[in-house]
Amino acid sequence: MDWNYKGIGNTKVVTETFSDGYKIYYYDEIFIENYYDENRNFILKDRKMWYMNKNELVFYHFRNNRYERILEFVFIDDKFVLRESYECGSDTYSGDVQFFDYGFCFSIKIKGKRKDELIEYTYYLDNY
Repeated sequence: MDWNYKGIGNTKVVTETFSDGYKIYYYDEIFIENYYDENRNFILKDRKMWYMNKNELVFYHFRNNRYERILEFVFIDDKFVLRESYECGSDTYSGDVQFFDYGFCFSIKIKGKRKDELIEYTYYLDNY
């Protein structure tokens, strides 16, 4: 869709604890800079939720006034592996998540008739 942006921002994180796992809500506010025309800079507000239990990590994205389950990862051989791709119309979503000492990186790949996108998020701990 001819998007090519980079941004930096802040995230508010809220955690709910349950007997079988955790829900972790991410409220992102990202400043997107348009390098070609500074009058087209904008703020992107995004909401995500992660559900984590013993060996699963499930990613939800806030769309249509609710959190939609998008990707599910399972912990195998000391890393999270995508269980299966997500289909939305003619688009296929896949992803990757990697944890580091200072935070984690999450990427989503979207392929379809009009899309060939890679969206990458890197979240840093406050003390880095």
